[in-house]
Amino acid sequence: MTLCKCKIAHLVVSILSPVWLLLGLVAFSPIPVAAQRTVPHDPAEPSQNKPNPRIMPRPGGAIRRDAVDEKAMRELIERLVACGTRNSLSSWEDPKRGAGCGRNQIVARLNEIANAPGGKLQVVVDKFETTSPRTSNKPAHMESVYAVLPGSDPALSKTVFIISGHFDSRATDVMDPSLDAPGADDDASGVVVSMECARLLSRTATDAHEPFRATLLFAAISGEEQGLLGSARMLEWVKQQGYTVGGMLDNDIVGSDTAAGPPHRVRLFSGSGDQDDSDSPSRELARAIEDPPASDPAHRERHRVWRSNEILEFCVYGQCSTEQCGGAAPVGARTRTAYGCETFRWDFAGRQACLVIG
Repeated sequence: MTLCKCKIAHLVVSILSPVWLLLGLVAFSPIPVAAQRTVPHDPAEPSQNKPNPRIMPRPGGAIRRDAVDEKAMRELIERLVACGTRNSLSSWEDPKRGAGCGRNQIVARLNEIANAPGGKLQVVVDKFETTSPRTSNKPAHMESVYAVLPGSDPALSKTVFIISGHFDSRATDVMDPSLDAPGADDDASGVVVSMECARLLSRTATDAHEPFRATLLFAAISGEEQGLLGSARMLEWVKQQGYTVGGMLDNDIVGSDTAAGPPHRVRLFSGSGDQDDSDSPSRELARAIEDPPASDPAHRERHRVWRSNEILEFCVYGQCSTEQCGGAAPVGARTRTAYGCETFRWDFAGRQACLVIG
């Protein structure tokens, strides 16, 4: 009985010890008890006697779905497919086959847009040499095409927002430029979305709308299939021009929607795995991209993982970038030599242009 009472007493002392310790700290604290007070909670929003903050509305309805020129998008894809291959290791001089043929089609389309009434697009062909294991570690000539819409605000004109797609293509053997690689979906689809965004936004900037304060860059880059070489070069070129990247929206494989009916989904990727924290600029940009209105039967699925493509180069260097993709096409399907326009979803690619802008 005595032993049991001792155990109970010991248990009580153990429980009360932290309490006694806390009381002792308060009693012998150098700060008088009268001066000790509870830290108040954060004030309720909005603060008292202060006006409510004015939140600017998100732009909405600026680009209507019927404003997208799907006919021109289809024509450009068909011209790119007709080049046979756009492998970055293929000919840059042959006007009928190879990467040079693809570049010519893109430049021609951008010149049409730039020469429209009130056009302000500046078309640039960036020629460079680069090396990777997929160039046999030898310098390879490559070219990318940029269309720049200068910003109107001197304080923001050196901030650039990029919309991109890669125009090079590949067969299963990425090192063989002689093989056919029509690449309608991977990634002529992303290129035509970038080109259509250039047309729509350059027109918006002149049709009784306020010009864009920051600079917009619409890119069709090469070297993606050889190891993200074009995106690395584009980042280098942007810095050489004195720009700071405000954000990048990359479009890759945006014509392969295999769903029989709605909802049609666009996959959204952001970040670069363990190189990009959950609160990084890229992740915040992804969070800011909202689902389209209920009237448009397309939805975005957000992915926190990264794919090894253009956005990786920008994320590694701390830039803000995301990528949007269509349905998941098997690798064998999107790289096989027969993969041309026969499985392409033209309406889906057109809707993608609206999603990027909106």
